[in-house]
Amino acid sequence: MFSFQFYHNSLATGPRLAAIYRNNLHVSIDERCIFCVKRAVGVPAREDFTHVFFHCEVIQQCLNRYLDKYMDRVDGTIEKKKLLFNGFREGAMGDESEISTLLNIIFLYTIWQSRLSRKIPYFTTIEEHMLTIFDNCIRVSTRLTGIVETNASIVCRTWRFRHGCG
Repeated sequence: MFSFQFYHNSLATGPRLAAIYRNNLHVSIDERCIFCVKRAVGVPAREDFTHVFFHCEVIQQCLNRYLDKYMDRVDGTIEKKKLLFNGFREGAMGDESEISTLLNIIFLYTIWQSRLSRKIPYFTTIEEHMLTIFDNCIRVSTRLTGIVETNASIVCRTWRFRHGCG
Protein backbone atom coordinates (compact mmCIF):
# COMPACT_ATOMS: atom_id res chain seq x y z
CA MET A 1 0.00 0.00 0.00
CA PHE A 2 2.84 2.41 0.85
CA SER A 3 4.54 1.83 -2.53
CA PHE A 4 1.33 2.55 -4.42
CA GLN A 5 0.64 5.72 -2.44
CA PHE A 6 4.28 6.83 -2.66
CA TYR A 7 4.52 6.46 -6.44
CA HIS A 8 1.13 8.12 -6.94
CA ASN A 9 1.99 10.99 -4.55
CA SER A 10 -1.04 10.26 -2.41
CA LEU A 11 0.49 9.76 1.05
CA ALA A 12 -1.40 11.46 3.87
CA THR A 13 0.95 14.38 4.50
CA GLY A 14 -0.18 17.36 6.61
CA PRO A 15 -1.40 19.58 3.75
CA ARG A 16 -3.26 16.69 2.10
CA LEU A 17 -5.05 15.85 5.37
CA ALA A 18 -5.78 19.52 5.99
CA ALA A 19 -7.40 19.77 2.55
CA ILE A 20 -9.54 16.69 3.22
CA TYR A 21 -10.78 18.00 6.58
CA ARG A 22 -10.92 21.69 5.60
CA ASN A 23 -14.70 21.97 6.05
CA ASN A 24 -14.85 19.95 9.27
CA LEU A 25 -14.70 22.38 12.19
CA HIS A 26 -14.09 19.53 14.66
CA VAL A 27 -10.83 18.43 13.06
CA SER A 28 -7.65 20.47 13.16
CA ILE A 29 -4.67 19.31 11.10
CA ASP A 30 -1.19 20.75 11.53
CA GLU A 31 0.44 21.16 8.10
CA ARG A 32 3.94 21.50 9.58
CA CYS A 33 6.51 18.73 9.28
CA ILE A 34 6.28 16.39 12.27
CA PHE A 35 10.06 15.86 12.27
CA CYS A 36 10.77 19.62 12.25
CA VAL A 37 8.27 20.22 15.05
CA LYS A 38 9.69 17.38 17.19
CA ARG A 39 13.25 18.63 16.72
CA ALA A 40 12.13 22.24 17.36
CA VAL A 41 13.55 23.54 14.09
CA GLY A 42 13.27 27.35 13.95
CA VAL A 43 10.38 27.61 11.53
CA PRO A 44 9.00 24.12 10.79
CA ALA A 45 8.46 23.59 7.07
CA ARG A 46 5.21 22.63 5.44
CA GLU A 47 5.05 18.84 5.32
CA ASP A 48 4.85 18.13 1.61
CA PHE A 49 6.01 14.99 -0.15
CA THR A 50 9.53 16.08 -1.10
CA HIS A 51 10.11 17.76 2.23
CA VAL A 52 9.35 14.62 4.25
CA PHE A 53 11.51 12.34 2.11
CA PHE A 54 14.26 14.63 0.87
CA HIS A 55 14.50 18.22 2.08
CA CYS A 56 13.75 17.92 5.80
CA GLU A 57 16.92 18.86 7.67
CA VAL A 58 16.00 16.39 10.43
CA ILE A 59 16.26 13.41 8.05
CA GLN A 60 19.26 14.73 6.09
CA GLN A 61 21.77 12.76 8.18
CA CYS A 62 19.77 9.55 7.68
CA LEU A 63 19.40 10.22 3.99
CA ASN A 64 23.06 11.06 3.42
CA ARG A 65 24.30 8.07 5.42
CA TYR A 66 21.94 5.79 3.48
CA LEU A 67 23.04 7.13 0.11
CA ASP A 68 26.74 7.03 1.08
CA LYS A 69 26.57 3.49 2.42
CA TYR A 70 24.23 1.76 0.00
CA MET A 71 24.38 3.84 -3.16
CA ASP A 72 28.13 4.41 -3.59
CA ARG A 73 28.17 8.16 -2.93
CA VAL A 74 25.88 9.93 -5.31
CA ASP A 75 26.81 13.55 -5.95
CA GLY A 76 24.40 16.35 -6.71
CA THR A 77 20.86 17.03 -5.57
CA ILE A 78 19.24 16.05 -8.86
CA GLU A 79 21.13 12.74 -9.03
CA LYS A 80 20.20 11.95 -5.42
CA LYS A 81 16.52 12.66 -6.10
CA LYS A 82 16.51 10.54 -9.25
CA LEU A 83 18.14 7.65 -7.45
CA LEU A 84 16.01 7.86 -4.34
CA PHE A 85 12.62 8.44 -5.93
CA ASN A 86 12.78 6.28 -9.04
CA GLY A 87 15.89 4.09 -8.77
CA PHE A 88 17.56 5.76 -11.75
CA ARG A 89 21.32 5.51 -11.66
CA GLU A 90 23.63 6.25 -14.55
CA GLY A 91 25.07 2.98 -15.85
CA ALA A 92 23.02 0.69 -13.56
CA MET A 93 20.85 -1.87 -15.32
CA GLY A 94 18.86 -4.99 -14.65
CA ASP A 95 19.35 -6.72 -11.33
CA GLU A 96 21.36 -3.91 -9.73
CA SER A 97 18.70 -1.35 -10.56
CA GLU A 98 15.95 -3.64 -9.31
CA ILE A 99 17.68 -4.25 -5.99
CA SER A 100 18.44 -0.55 -5.46
CA THR A 101 14.83 0.40 -6.25
CA LEU A 102 13.58 -2.22 -3.78
CA LEU A 103 15.98 -1.00 -1.11
CA ASN A 104 15.02 2.65 -1.76
CA ILE A 105 11.32 2.01 -1.32
CA ILE A 106 12.00 0.05 1.87
CA PHE A 107 14.20 2.89 3.17
CA LEU A 108 11.50 5.47 2.41
CA TYR A 109 8.88 3.22 4.01
CA THR A 110 10.89 3.11 7.25
CA ILE A 111 11.12 6.93 7.19
CA TRP A 112 7.35 7.06 6.73
CA GLN A 113 6.84 4.65 9.64
CA SER A 114 8.90 6.97 11.84
CA ARG A 115 6.71 9.85 10.72
CA LEU A 116 3.53 7.92 11.51
CA SER A 117 4.81 7.02 14.97
CA ARG A 118 6.00 10.62 15.46
CA LYS A 119 9.57 9.56 16.18
CA ILE A 120 12.66 11.27 14.83
CA PRO A 121 14.43 8.73 12.59
CA TYR A 122 18.02 7.79 13.36
CA PHE A 123 20.09 5.94 10.80
CA THR A 124 20.94 2.88 12.90
CA THR A 125 17.27 2.25 13.72
CA ILE A 126 16.15 2.93 10.15
CA GLU A 127 18.90 0.67 8.78
CA GLU A 128 17.98 -2.21 11.08
CA HIS A 129 14.30 -2.02 10.10
CA MET A 130 15.22 -1.61 6.45
CA LEU A 131 17.49 -4.67 6.41
CA THR A 132 14.90 -6.77 8.25
CA ILE A 133 12.23 -5.91 5.66
CA PHE A 134 14.77 -6.49 2.86
CA ASP A 135 15.54 -9.94 4.35
CA ASN A 136 11.84 -10.77 4.36
CA CYS A 137 11.47 -9.70 0.73
CA ILE A 138 14.40 -11.88 -0.29
CA ARG A 139 13.08 -14.83 1.72
CA VAL A 140 9.80 -14.92 -0.22
CA SER A 141 11.35 -14.75 -3.70
CA THR A 142 13.70 -17.35 -5.17
CA ARG A 143 14.52 -14.97 -8.01
CA LEU A 144 15.57 -12.20 -5.61
CA THR A 145 17.53 -14.75 -3.57
CA GLY A 146 19.44 -15.66 -6.71
CA ILE A 147 20.20 -12.01 -7.39
CA VAL A 148 21.50 -11.21 -3.90
CA GLU A 149 23.61 -14.36 -3.84
CA THR A 150 25.60 -13.19 -6.88
CA ASN A 151 25.26 -9.40 -7.16
CA ALA A 152 28.20 -7.21 -6.11
CA SER A 153 26.20 -4.29 -4.68
CA ILE A 154 26.81 -3.34 -1.06
CA VAL A 155 23.34 -4.39 0.09
CA CYS A 156 23.79 -7.82 -1.51
CA ARG A 157 27.19 -8.22 0.13
CA THR A 158 25.65 -7.09 3.44
CA TRP A 159 22.85 -9.63 3.02
CA ARG A 160 25.35 -12.43 2.33
CA PHE A 161 27.40 -11.42 5.39
CA ARG A 162 24.29 -11.30 7.63
CA HIS A 163 23.30 -14.77 6.45
CA GLY A 164 26.76 -16.36 6.46
CA CYS A 165 26.85 -16.82 2.70
CA GLY A 166 30.35 -15.49 2.18
